[in-house]
Amino acid sequence: MRLKRLELFGFKSFADRTVLEFEHGLTGIVGPNGCGKSNVVDAVRWVLGERRPTSMRGAEMTDVIFKGSASRPSMSVAEVSLILDNECGSIPDRGAEVSVTRRVFRSGEGEYMIDGGKVRLKDLRDMLFDTGLGSRGYAILEQGKIDAVLSADPLERRSIFEEAAGISRFRQRKKEAESRLASVARDMVRLEDVVHELERRQRSLKVQAGKAERFVEAKSEWTTEGSRYARHQLSRLTEELTTLTDKLSLIEGRGDELRALREAAEGDVGAREREQLTLTAELERLGAQASEVVGDLRALDERRTQLASRVQAWKESATSETSRAHELTVRVEHRERELVEISSKLGELESQAKDAERKVTSQGERAREAFEQYRDARQSFGAQNDVVLGLLHDRTRAQNSKKHLEASLAPLADRANRGEQRLQEARENLSGAVQQLAADEAAQEKASSEAKRLAARRDEFVVALEAAKKELGIANAERRRLEIEAARLSSRVESLLDWSHEREGLDSGTRALFEQGAEAGIQEGSLVGLVADHLRCATEHAAALGAALGAWSEAVVLKDPERAAGLVNWLREKEHGLARLATVPGFAHDSRKEQLQAAFAALGPVEGVVGPLRDLIEASGGYGYLADHLIGDTYLVQTTALAVKLASQIPGLRCVTPLGDVATAAGLVGGSRDAHSGAVGRRAMAAELEVELASLTAAVNGASEFAEACLVRSEKIQTDLAASRDGAHDARARAAKLESSVAGGRRRVRDLEEGADVYQTESGRLVEEQDRIAKDLADVIESLRSVNTRFDLENGALESLDVRRRELEGARDEGARQESQARVEWTRLSGELAGEKRRSDHLVSALTENKAELERTCSLQAVHEVSAKDGESEFDRLGDERVILLVKRGEFDEKLRGLRDRDREGREVMEELRRRVDAVTRELEGLMNESGKRQLDRQRVELSREELLRRSEEEFNLDFEALTLGFEADEELAVDGALHALASKVGELKRNLDRLGPVNLEAVTELQEVTERLDFLIAQRRDLNASRKALEETIEKINIESERLFLEAFHEIRSNFQSIFRKLFGGGKADIILEADASPLEAGIEIFARPPGRENLPIGLLSGGQRTMIALALLFAVFQARPSPFCMLDEVDAALDDANIERFLKMIGLFRGMSQFIVVTHNKGSMAQCDALYGITMQPRGISRHVVVELADVDEFVPDVAGGKVVVEETNSELVDEDTGEPIVELSPALSALDERGPSEIDEGETEAVLAAGTGHYGGETTPEGAVAMPKA
Repeated sequence: MRLKRLELFGFKSFADRTVLEFEHGLTGIVGPNGCGKSNVVDAVRWVLGERRPTSMRGAEMTDVIFKGSASRPSMSVAEVSLILDNECGSIPDRGAEVSVTRRVFRSGEGEYMIDGGKVRLKDLRDMLFDTGLGSRGYAILEQGKIDAVLSADPLERRSIFEEAAGISRFRQRKKEAESRLASVARDMVRLEDVVHELERRQRSLKVQAGKAERFVEAKSEWTTEGSRYARHQLSRLTEELTTLTDKLSLIEGRGDELRALREAAEGDVGAREREQLTLTAELERLGAQASEVVGDLRALDERRTQLASRVQAWKESATSETSRAHELTVRVEHRERELVEISSKLGELESQAKDAERKVTSQGERAREAFEQYRDARQSFGAQNDVVLGLLHDRTRAQNSKKHLEASLAPLADRANRGEQRLQEARENLSGAVQQLAADEAAQEKASSEAKRLAARRDEFVVALEAAKKELGIANAERRRLEIEAARLSSRVESLLDWSHEREGLDSGTRALFEQGAEAGIQEGSLVGLVADHLRCATEHAAALGAALGAWSEAVVLKDPERAAGLVNWLREKEHGLARLATVPGFAHDSRKEQLQAAFAALGPVEGVVGPLRDLIEASGGYGYLADHLIGDTYLVQTTALAVKLASQIPGLRCVTPLGDVATAAGLVGGSRDAHSGAVGRRAMAAELEVELASLTAAVNGASEFAEACLVRSEKIQTDLAASRDGAHDARARAAKLESSVAGGRRRVRDLEEGADVYQTESGRLVEEQDRIAKDLADVIESLRSVNTRFDLENGALESLDVRRRELEGARDEGARQESQARVEWTRLSGELAGEKRRSDHLVSALTENKAELERTCSLQAVHEVSAKDGESEFDRLGDERVILLVKRGEFDEKLRGLRDRDREGREVMEELRRRVDAVTRELEGLMNESGKRQLDRQRVELSREELLRRSEEEFNLDFEALTLGFEADEELAVDGALHALASKVGELKRNLDRLGPVNLEAVTELQEVTERLDFLIAQRRDLNASRKALEETIEKINIESERLFLEAFHEIRSNFQSIFRKLFGGGKADIILEADASPLEAGIEIFARPPGRENLPIGLLSGGQRTMIALALLFAVFQARPSPFCMLDEVDAALDDANIERFLKMIGLFRGMSQFIVVTHNKGSMAQCDALYGITMQPRGISRHVVVELADVDEFVPDVAGGKVVVEETNSELVDEDTGEPIVELSPALSALDERGPSEIDEGETEAVLAAGTGHYGGETTPEGAVAMPKA
């Protein structure tokens, strides 16, 4: 079996129907990059069942359809046909030719055909099993993926060996059996579940029958008593709701009065604030002017200092310029003497240079005359050579065209017949698709009507459910909001108190004491947390306390003071870092508090002082001493300015502000600070959040109860809605399925119509092409006869012109040599003369610069002396201005003191007004709290009333009108506790009903049905068990046979690989082994190779060429064991050098007899070995076409580029493999007549012919349409 023909139509860049005929032996596919060579390989893989779009270099499978070009529109179908020669009967039950076709339409639909009949992909794969073909077989190696055989995972590498062993079909059958076994197992699980469920239901039905009678009696009594309770409870709740509404009206009236009072007081506060803002603006303006005067004074002092420095610098510069002027005078005199000496030497050099220039001119004229004669001869030779090459190119093109046209006539007739058959088939498919579409459209219309009717019924239930869901949504939203808020607070508290997170921020020594305390000898209970754990304060004081404690807030509290020194030594020895230790009592009495109180008493009342910070702090039991000693000297004040002032006036006092600024006699520490950062801030914030969290938790519980009540009311409506929704859903599903079927049918009709049009057009085009080719063939034969005659005449003239050109070339070279010698001497003298002139010019320039520098130096000396005198005068003037600015600063200070006194008085008045507003606000807030409570009571009564109405309607089917119509209060229930007793009785009756549970009044009938179905399913279970056992036996047989076949093929391929590797590399060692500790059917395959002369290295470290040769050795080993009908290699020789190319081609020569090879290549050596070449071109752009070149007829002219070399194995007795000790077997071709000649005996025409075969160029020109040409020399 072999590949006979490949037909492409609309596949990627092959827009026109393209037929590639393949003969026995080696066929090459060549052409420039991007012309579509690899698309031929893709087409073969695609038609053999490739399903991955990425392997086709696309995103989806429709990407293989021709997308159009500048001159051609896109197509709607892609088709590839593969014709296999089956005369040997390799494919059973098939004819001498087997045609495999695959199509894909723009809609995404596709189809496979074998010999014109539609088949499944599975049928195609079954037919190609054990042949090495298939989309993932070893017969096709894609571009750039030859190395993937080595770099693949050991398990992935098995696929090649499994295909060669012929167990792919067994693996597929095993997969199908395992799939069926898994399906049986799933069915068994489902069946067991159903049987168990039916058995359980059978037992339940027996119990339910006895419940029915008890249920009817209990429900009647519960309905009577429940409706009686509902009427009286509704009357009571209505009266309570009226009373609460009256009370709320009185509270709202008092609230309006208080709001009016608060607005008036707030207006007074606003007026005072505006006055205060005006005063503040004036204060800021004067402060800015005073600051400006102070700034001018500082600038004046700085200018005087700078001016004094500049006067001193001017005096020093004048002295320096005097010394510089003396040095320049001496330098000018020396350079004037040197310039006189150079002038005399320039005259002698100018005379010698003129003599040399005259000699160069004379020799140059003679050389130009010889060059002009040679140029004329070369131009004549070039023009004649262009004529000869043009004629040779025309002859080659005519020969190629003649052969191509002759070869195209026969296939065209076959293609026309096949096109007519495809057209008839497309018309039949179109007729069937139209009939099916009409039937689907009628069914779709009927299903749509049914879906609309059921949807209308469903909407009626939806309206009823929406009302219930709306109320439930409001309740759930409130509950979720409260739950989210509670969760946020809880998370925040946990985050603030997270000890593991806090420990990360501690000093390294502190962390070591807690984490490795046992190593340091710390007893349990000796460390009692951090200082911050024992001190508590209000949240507004957290920032002040944290700032006052500083790093001591994270100090470790140690019970035993005597252990402190030992722990510090341990930290030092272990290099764990620093730690602060706060020890347990043992301190002397701290008298700082009494001293500071005495100091404040002497100072008098100070506004803005809150008091000692220690008085605002609570210490846990026994740890008050920590606060006494750490913050006993600290007072809390309102402003930073006051803190700085007091700290500077009272010795030993430390002041802190609510924002955390700390002032001492030494200075101020302050700025931006997060009140909730630090150990103290986190604990204070956590305590406040815990209180808020408790309140939220209670609110969440209330909201949950209300939401639960709403949920019960909506569940009944949902049950009814679910039944109607299921019916509507089923109807919609049927309609949607039919609609999809109709849409697919319409797309298929459209695609089939387009396909029929394409086949019609293609059939007409083939007939026209037959006529055109016949006419073109006659024209080409006449043109070839004329070109041969002209070529002989022009080639003789070219040889005569070549002799004349060579004579004139010798004369030109001699004249050029003499001219060059004279020019070298003239250049030397000219260079020496130019150098002396540059030296003279440099001395003149330097002399001029020195004189100018001397003048500038004298001028600068005078300028510096004048500047020094002016600077001394300016210094005295600036002193007078300084005295004036000091007087202005005193005046501004006096005005600012007056304005600050007025600002303080205004703030006191405004504070009194704010206190009045706060009093009214507190009274209003109290009233609003009372109103909120009353509103909550009213809401509670309303919810209870609504819940009563909902339950009455759901449970007793009584709405508001039914409950109130004809209602008269029962005197028995007017007694205290009677209504509550009735409610208890109703509840007990309801609980009795609930204890009965669901009652099925049709239990007897259902019991009989369940029993019959249970018996049937038990019989089905026995059948499934028998099927599972049969499948397990089948899988075991497949595993045994697969393992036997795999091991046989593996050992044969292994032996072949070892032998072929030594032949390709001329020695070395290689092997393939199965991974240990795994069964042969699951083990991966490892490849080891060591080229001769190399140490053992991983394959990944070998060169690209060596890796390619190893992979090719493995491929040939597989082919030797299990030959495939054909092999396609896509640029596998790209990484090989010339020596490895030769070995590769020799190996192909050995396998030509057992398989057919198709090579996509750019290598000229590979092209030369081919029996036939297909040249792929892209003219016009975007559309791939081919040109066929037969090489058999050029063997007598260029033997080394034609195919058919005989390859022999030679054993070199002198070379022995150092690993195996065996003689090295090398591959050598039998020498042709051309190979036996030396390089000097091969003429230029033969060399150009070889180059033309590989590049499509001859004499610098491209052959027509990118064809590969091999002309005679």
